[in-house]
Amino acid sequence: IRFATFFGVSNNTWRFWDISNAQELVGFDPQDNMEIYREG
Repeated sequence: IRFATFFGVSNNTWRFWDISNAQELVGFDPQDNMEIYREG
């Protein structure tokens, strides 16, 4: 049985998880970045 586990996270500026395997294997392409909503 072949399987893989992926982090499905947003395209946040400060993301610290490596999602390269999800991008390569299943074409994961995160769209949203919460940085645009952060007040500072």
